[in-house]
Amino acid sequence: MVIKSIDVISTRLPLKSEFSISRGSVADASVGAPHIFVKITTDTDFIGWGECRPSHRWSYETEETVVSTLNNYLVPAIIGMDVFDIKSIHEVMDTEIAPSTHPGQPIAKSAIDLGIHDLMAKDKNETLYEYFGSKEKVSMPLCYTVFATDPASAGNIVASAVEDGYKCFKVKVGHDSIAEDLKILESVVNNAAGGIIWADPNQAYTVDLTIEYASEFADLDIHYLEQPIAAGDITGHRKIKEKCNVPIAIDESIFSIDTLNEFILRQAADVFVVKVCKMTGLFRTRKAISLALDSGMEVLASSLTESRLAMAAGASLFSSFNLQVPLDLNGWQFLADDITAGGANINNGTIELEGFHGLGVEIDERKLSLYRQ
Repeated sequence: MVIKSIDVISTRLPLKSEFSISRGSVADASVGAPHIFVKITTDTDFIGWGECRPSHRWSYETEETVVSTLNNYLVPAIIGMDVFDIKSIHEVMDTEIAPSTHPGQPIAKSAIDLGIHDLMAKDKNETLYEYFGSKEKVSMPLCYTVFATDPASAGNIVASAVEDGYKCFKVKVGHDSIAEDLKILESVVNNAAGGIIWADPNQAYTVDLTIEYASEFADLDIHYLEQPIAAGDITGHRKIKEKCNVPIAIDESIFSIDTLNEFILRQAADVFVVKVCKMTGLFRTRKAISLALDSGMEVLASSLTESRLAMAAGASLFSSFNLQVPLDLNGWQFLADDITAGGANINNGTIELEGFHGLGVEIDERKLSLYRQ
């Protein structure tokens, strides 16, 4: 089965509200969020779907660079390739857009990777989670993302989420001061009914500031402190890991298996926050999770604000590992509409994957046309 054609479809999906991190807005509700979909057709007329969600304040990839990379470089290079030779497909993509300190447009490459995995599972008449080795229908707990600028709002958001069945909360911090962040976190803790609390400043702190306030994070029983300092500062991460009694998690620091291995060798973090999109797709994400777990690191599964298509892909892979913390797959929280029909359902704080072959998600092509740019 070989790749016959690939359509690149740029969309803007509507948002319920703006979504921000410490570095600014990553999703503007007035214009919608960029989502790039790929439709891969084979010589046997099988169709595989992939997706990526560029976010310019989170990584260097933009909507424009992703579309250009796909149309001008990646797609022409892999037409005619064997769908089942996923290793060679990644090698060819890396030849076209060469890795350096980053793996070279990983978010764009991940869209292709998801579509290829969709096809491989469909050809075997399997769901993607069965393809990855899960034997039972997938139902996994989710983490709720909390974005609030004041303690009262944060507490109300969490209290409502608890009523909906959530037991894990990722709190976006990195506001004007750590003192302000701690007040927000205290409100979250007070309303979380004993749930797991995961604080994410998105690189907003310094090494010294993180160490200075580490005991206060610990006193609040914060379970993880994610990416408190600049992503590339491995020495700084090792220092705060040694000085802090809250587990230090890394996200933006890791865009490749080589960088993950360097953090492991230098013992510079406790926890690896994995996103399928930053590892160029499922193929390398699977290897990265295994490497982290084998090294003794804990793994937290995460995502950008993606549709149910990418959420289903991630959940399918994550279900094959014994991950202990609910999945931070939060796109459904922020999207006012989706282009998927069925497949991945969100109920009572869990994601449930229906037993359809491949990714298990049907694309509503009418909506896809409606939101196409």
